[in-house]
Amino acid sequence: MPWTLNGVGTKFNGFTNHKPDGTSDVVLWLVVLFFPIIPLRAYRIKTIEAEPNEFYYETLQRIPMDLKSVLVTYFFGWIVTPILWFWPMPFAVREVGEYFGYTNENADGGFYTFVIVFSIAWIIVFTWRWNAWDEKRGLPKNA
Repeated sequence: MPWTLNGVGTKFNGFTNHKPDGTSDVVLWLVVLFFPIIPLRAYRIKTIEAEPNEFYYETLQRIPMDLKSVLVTYFFGWIVTPILWFWPMPFAVREVGEYFGYTNENADGGFYTFVIVFSIAWIIVFTWRWNAWDEKRGLPKNA
């Protein structure tokens, strides 16, 4: 069911109501660059392990869409995730650094180079870890 190509397509988001038997309620979303755009439909699914650390989903039934799950997905997809992704970037702007008193002169030179390198490294590491977290959040708790 869910299928993406370069972050565009459909994706399960909003995993809720986890049961010990590996079933969950989930919403199928239209995504662009993995950001949730439109909720399409909700399902009860079962997560099945195919091989160690490889899982697939079996759709059990279509269920009514939960507004709370949709709103939480929008909140995390459009507010929390971008903040976590890009929080160091404003500090790379000279005016922001000067406002906080962090200038190259006060930091013995190289301050902005450090901030820019840190910001780029943060985005790379966060993207890598976020992808791993995003894949794992819908799996059973013991996976």
